[in-house]
Amino acid sequence: MTGISNRSLAAVPVLAALVAGSIAGTTCTAHAQCGQWVTKAPMPTPRSGFTAGVLGSKLYCAGGYPFTGALQAYDDRTNSWSSLASAPVATEARGASVDGLLYVTGGNAGGFCSSTVEVYNPLTNSWTTTPPMPTPRCHVATASVNGILYVLGGTNTSGSFVYDTVEAFNPATNSWTTRAPMSIGRSGANAAILDGMLYIIGGSGGGAILATVEAYDPGTNTWTAKAPMSVPRASPGVCESNGLLYVMGGQTTGGSFLASVEAYSPATNTWSGRASMHDSRAGAGAVALHGVIYAIGGGTSAGALSSVEAYTECNPVCRADFNGSGSATVQDIFDFLSAWFMGCP
Repeated sequence: MTGISNRSLAAVPVLAALVAGSIAGTTCTAHAQCGQWVTKAPMPTPRSGFTAGVLGSKLYCAGGYPFTGALQAYDDRTNSWSSLASAPVATEARGASVDGLLYVTGGNAGGFCSSTVEVYNPLTNSWTTTPPMPTPRCHVATASVNGILYVLGGTNTSGSFVYDTVEAFNPATNSWTTRAPMSIGRSGANAAILDGMLYIIGGSGGGAILATVEAYDPGTNTWTAKAPMSVPRASPGVCESNGLLYVMGGQTTGGSFLASVEAYSPATNTWSGRASMHDSRAGAGAVALHGVIYAIGGGTSAGALSSVEAYTECNPVCRADFNGSGSATVQDIFDFLSAWFMGCP
């Protein structure tokens, strides 16, 4: 083996044994389920194109299509949903959480594109409004970074125009500003934050479903092209977890609905595949809660879904649980680390 001395090779078993002894017995919760999608309690209201976000220790879903203002919260500790105060306006609209509040931005309000922004406070279980968006839009993407809410792209009511517009709301000043536009108009894209950068992913624009990805730097107000996804996706679910961006489902060229999932690494600017979901879905909510990725609702040509799936990346220690006992033994860890040090997969 080039570049490794006999002395280094001799040290491998010793080092593996030391590390193995220190982490042996690690409990591998749901070990058999890591690296794959697991079905969770369904959302009470089937819907697609809605707002999903985390407030505190729960996952919240508001609005969506078929037009509804329903708001429900998911508790992962009990795998259960609870219904809360409905939004005053029933909209198919994306949104995001900002500083403990859930924002629902514009969207399709029963047949026309709205500029209304509704805000939910979980402490009072009540809704208020902010100043409206400068540009009424449907099918926008939203994300928040550094306490600022960004609303990106979308269409007009007739769908004849696709926006490259980016508008930012600052709750501290209760005001909107216009930021640098995207390189292309996008409708039905989705967005997430990774390492302080805002990523906009997929959608439709220029008469095609897009695989392209752009990253926005709020500090410089500039956009940079990133590696495209392996497949074009409109209305995919997108979220960040453990330093990666996960993109799931969507509708692709030709109109088919996807169950496939891929993950983006900013360190290498590359995409890699993950296990596919059980259900194909577009317009799903995608949220990471307590290190678990959730794909919620969405829809297909058959209608809106209520199903929920959860995905957890495998902990390397748990991958060493070769006997499937749910706890990594000293021998398991020794074998795993020895193979790892030797460069085996």
